[in-house]
Amino acid sequence: MSVITEVFGFKKAIEKISPDYFKNNPALIEIIATVFLLFMFKLIIFTFLKNWESSIVAIALWIIYLIVYIIAIRRNEVAIFINGISEQNISFSKYVFSNSSWIRRLFVKSVSSGHNNYDLNLAIARLYEDYKDFKSTLEKNNIEKIYVGGLCRIPFLCAYGTFFHNIPAEIVMIEKSHDTNRWTFLNSTAKSPQTTKIDSTNCKPNKENEIAILVSFTFPIDVSSVPEKLQDHYSHIYVKNSARNLFMDTKSINQAVNKIIQEIDRINSTIKPSIIHLFLSVQTAVALKIGARIQSGMHPIIQIHNFDAQTKSYPWSLKITPMETEIKNKITLINN
Repeated sequence: MSVITEVFGFKKAIEKISPDYFKNNPALIEIIATVFLLFMFKLIIFTFLKNWESSIVAIALWIIYLIVYIIAIRRNEVAIFINGISEQNISFSKYVFSNSSWIRRLFVKSVSSGHNNYDLNLAIARLYEDYKDFKSTLEKNNIEKIYVGGLCRIPFLCAYGTFFHNIPAEIVMIEKSHDTNRWTFLNSTAKSPQTTKIDSTNCKPNKENEIAILVSFTFPIDVSSVPEKLQDHYSHIYVKNSARNLFMDTKSINQAVNKIIQEIDRINSTIKPSIIHLFLSVQTAVALKIGARIQSGMHPIIQIHNFDAQTKSYPWSLKITPMETEIKNKITLINN
């Protein structure tokens, strides 16, 4: 984010003219342009005090430079809202991006699961269309940063997360706080670090050479709700005190996702199952990042199950086949 962007919407420029700022924004052209901009601003003040008429020319030149500079540094950024709770076209609240007029937003209308006539086939069809739109947007607009968040069923969050695998754009997660009911960007440091633990006592494949990984972050998972064929064949990743917004900083989320992916890698390399079933009780950012980390050539088929709170069961799932390149073959709907 440039100094100009900071001036016109976020913080005072003086707070960003520091070694830390330039360390995080190493683009040489931006550093040179910023220094030159401040020099010109100082020159205008000096000229104004010395000669009022000459200052008009200096101000005009400075305005022209400012316009050219803003155009040069403007980044193509997209905000993606994954809507899985309503048939209405909802998106991020206005306050999330109220100070940034430079963001070009893309709102993805995806899964509509907040009503009685929930159609899974329609939901998966929308996901396929969203993938085409997403890929087209990245290719045509040279997107440099993507803001992503939303409210959606866990399997679909993981499926949408696969969109972000191996793309050059920077991914910025946005979470909704269940305490304040407001959308928020993740913190840079952890306020109360959580330690994840693994129980692999029952980590062995079943007769079909399939195995499960249970992840209890937002709520503890009841093993009896898992399909019977997997109830004695699983590894369990959990924390001592589960919570809805368990992780609200980037470092903790990355560490938690790393733990999950490392367990997938371990099971895949030692047991070599045909399918790894995921039963996830996690927040949005974790689910999206899990999907983004699933790799072709590294992982077997990953089947992500959806929990139904009314029946206390997992009636359907999405199967992700990493080695497939065609989206309709890569992500498929399974009715359990």
